[in-house]
Amino acid sequence: MKNIARNEYLVDPENCCLLVIDFQEKLLKAFNNYSDFLPNVKKMIIGAKILNIPIIYTEQYPKGLGETIDYLKDELKDSFKFEKLSFSALQAEGLLDILEEKDIEQVVVTGIEAHICVLQTVFDLIANSYSTFVAVDAIASRKKLDYDISLLRMQNIGAELITAEMFLFESLKTKGNEKFSQISNLLKTFEN
Repeated sequence: MKNIARNEYLVDPENCCLLVIDFQEKLLKAFNNYSDFLPNVKKMIIGAKILNIPIIYTEQYPKGLGETIDYLKDELKDSFKFEKLSFSALQAEGLLDILEEKDIEQVVVTGIEAHICVLQTVFDLIANSYSTFVAVDAIASRKKLDYDISLLRMQNIGAELITAEMFLFESLKTKGNEKFSQISNLLKTFEN
């Protein structure tokens, strides 16, 4: 079979990572709709582990805002963790070094809040020539307008908008992937 080029606007599991931004106790208390997005975040984390995609996660000022919530913490225990004071995760000391060390070209982003830490991270990723994918069903802001405008701004500067399932299936590439049944079973566990 002829070798077919893969579009650069699809997630490539060979050179991407999953970035999980600031899902912390005190931050999440301000959200009344966290059940809408947290299962998608967990699905992406577990899927990334199945597919051997590196995972990086951040905590914004954990001394004041608490640690990553228990719902996600166990799944993140073998991931790269960075504490930060800057809103942009890319400004966290050592995070850029990990991206370079792992030869990461694409970053798939999930986190809160969409219009603050997620947006500023995405802007910095793109400014530093990383292909950036934003999982729209795995990010959130407390206010709908902030969420909507953040998506518009991120898309306008070149971020690709995807969903949790897009991330997983683009990473699989084919039903023939040996990890397909594991991902399929994972998705079934999150069905309502």
